[in-house]
Amino acid sequence: MGQIYKRSLIAALCFHAYQQVSYMILQRVSPVTHSVGNCVKRVVVIVTSVLFFRTPVSPVNSLDWRGPCWSVPVFKSEAHQAKDSLKFVSRKFVGNLG
Repeated sequence: MGQIYKRSLIAALCFHAYQQVSYMILQRVSPVTHSVGNCVKRVVVIVTSVLFFRTPVSPVNSLDWRGPCWSVPVFKSEAHQAKDSLKFVSRKFVGNLG
Protein backbone atom coordinates (compact mmCIF):
# COMPACT_ATOMS: atom_id res chain seq x y z
CA MET A 1 0.00 0.00 0.00
CA GLY A 2 2.93 2.36 0.64
CA GLN A 3 3.98 2.04 -3.00
CA ILE A 4 0.64 3.48 -4.14
CA TYR A 5 1.06 6.55 -1.94
CA LYS A 6 4.62 7.08 -3.15
CA ARG A 7 3.63 6.82 -6.81
CA SER A 8 0.62 9.07 -6.26
CA LEU A 9 2.84 11.70 -4.67
CA ILE A 10 5.33 11.49 -7.54
CA ALA A 11 2.50 11.78 -10.09
CA ALA A 12 1.08 14.79 -8.25
CA LEU A 13 4.48 16.52 -8.16
CA CYS A 14 5.04 15.85 -11.87
CA PHE A 15 1.59 17.21 -12.74
CA HIS A 16 2.20 20.31 -10.63
CA ALA A 17 5.55 20.90 -12.36
CA TYR A 18 3.87 20.43 -15.75
CA GLN A 19 1.25 23.05 -14.86
CA GLN A 20 3.90 25.50 -13.66
CA VAL A 21 5.92 25.14 -16.86
CA SER A 22 2.74 25.49 -18.91
CA TYR A 23 1.91 28.82 -17.23
CA MET A 24 5.49 30.06 -17.65
CA ILE A 25 5.34 29.27 -21.37
CA LEU A 26 1.92 30.92 -21.67
CA GLN A 27 3.38 34.15 -20.27
CA ARG A 28 5.98 34.20 -23.06
CA VAL A 29 3.92 33.17 -26.12
CA SER A 30 0.45 33.89 -27.44
CA PRO A 31 -2.43 31.64 -26.37
CA VAL A 32 -2.80 30.38 -29.95
CA THR A 33 0.86 29.36 -30.11
CA HIS A 34 0.47 27.64 -26.76
CA SER A 35 -2.58 25.76 -28.04
CA VAL A 36 -0.79 24.61 -31.19
CA GLY A 37 2.14 23.48 -29.03
CA ASN A 38 -0.23 21.44 -26.89
CA CYS A 39 -1.65 19.77 -30.02
CA VAL A 40 1.83 18.86 -31.20
CA LYS A 41 2.77 17.62 -27.71
CA ARG A 42 -0.31 15.42 -27.63
CA VAL A 43 0.60 13.79 -30.95
CA VAL A 44 4.20 13.22 -29.86
CA VAL A 45 3.12 11.62 -26.57
CA ILE A 46 0.57 9.34 -28.25
CA VAL A 47 2.86 8.22 -31.08
CA THR A 48 5.81 7.69 -28.72
CA SER A 49 3.66 5.66 -26.33
CA VAL A 50 2.31 3.51 -29.16
CA LEU A 51 5.82 2.83 -30.46
CA PHE A 52 7.36 2.24 -27.04
CA PHE A 53 4.63 -0.05 -25.68
CA ARG A 54 3.88 -1.61 -29.11
CA THR A 55 0.18 -0.99 -28.69
CA PRO A 56 -1.97 -2.05 -31.64
CA VAL A 57 -3.91 0.91 -33.01
CA SER A 58 -7.29 0.58 -34.69
CA PRO A 59 -8.42 3.07 -37.35
CA VAL A 60 -10.82 4.67 -34.85
CA ASN A 61 -8.06 5.11 -32.26
CA SER A 62 -5.77 6.65 -34.85
CA LEU A 63 -8.25 9.51 -35.29
CA ASP A 64 -7.14 10.78 -31.87
CA TRP A 65 -3.74 11.82 -33.23
CA ARG A 66 -4.63 12.40 -36.87
CA GLY A 67 -6.85 15.37 -35.99
CA PRO A 68 -4.12 17.45 -34.38
CA CYS A 69 -1.61 16.36 -37.05
CA TRP A 70 -3.75 17.82 -39.82
CA SER A 71 -5.08 20.82 -37.90
CA VAL A 72 -1.65 22.40 -37.29
CA PRO A 73 -0.75 22.88 -41.00
CA VAL A 74 -4.29 24.09 -41.74
CA PHE A 75 -4.05 26.62 -38.90
CA LYS A 76 -0.65 27.85 -40.13
CA SER A 77 -2.02 28.30 -43.63
CA GLU A 78 -5.08 30.18 -42.41
CA ALA A 79 -2.98 32.36 -40.11
CA HIS A 80 -0.66 33.36 -42.97
CA GLN A 81 -3.62 34.17 -45.22
CA ALA A 82 -5.24 36.27 -42.52
CA LYS A 83 -1.96 38.09 -41.85
CA ASP A 84 -1.49 38.83 -45.57
CA SER A 85 -5.06 40.09 -45.99
CA LEU A 86 -4.68 42.29 -42.91
CA LYS A 87 -1.52 43.86 -44.39
CA PHE A 88 -3.36 44.48 -47.65
CA VAL A 89 -6.32 46.12 -45.91
CA SER A 90 -4.11 48.29 -43.70
CA ARG A 91 -2.01 49.44 -46.71
CA LYS A 92 -5.16 50.23 -48.66
CA PHE A 93 -6.68 52.16 -45.74
CA VAL A 94 -3.52 54.13 -44.93
CA GLY A 95 -3.03 54.87 -48.65
CA ASN A 96 -6.52 56.43 -48.84
CA LEU A 97 -5.80 58.76 -45.91
CA GLY A 98 -3.08 60.71 -47.77
